[in-house]
Amino acid sequence: MGKKSQEIIDFQKSHGITESEMWEVRPGAWAVKHSAIERLVAQLGIKFERPAIIEVNTAEKIMVICVFGTLGDRTEWSFGEASPTNNKNQYMAAMAAQRSRDRGILTLLAAHGALYSA
Repeated sequence: MGKKSQEIIDFQKSHGITESEMWEVRPGAWAVKHSAIERLVAQLGIKFERPAIIEVNTAEKIMVICVFGTLGDRTEWSFGEASPTNNKNQYMAAMAAQRSRDRGILTLLAAHGALYSA
C-alpha cells in the first residue's frame, strides 16, 4: 500500500473519515466509501437541486445525470454515468445518481481528483 498524501490525511481528519472507509484503488489513488461521503451531506449541510437527466437509454442500459450541489455560497455541478462498460449491476439510474452526487460532494470539498468514491 502506498503512502497517503497530506491532502488526503487532512481530509480524513477534518471530516472524520475512518481508515475502514478508505482504500487505495491503485498506487496513489484513494477512494472513500459512498456511505462516508453521504454522511458529509448531513454534517455539512450540503444541498442538492433536482438533477438534470442528460441521457436515458434503457435498451442500451445507459444513464447520465448532472447534479448541482451547494455548500454555503458555493455551487458546483458534476456528471455521473452508468453503462455496461463501467457498471456491473442492473441499477443504472441509482449508480449514475450515486456517482454524480459523490463527485459533486468531493468537488464542493475541493477533494475531487485527490479522492474518488466507491
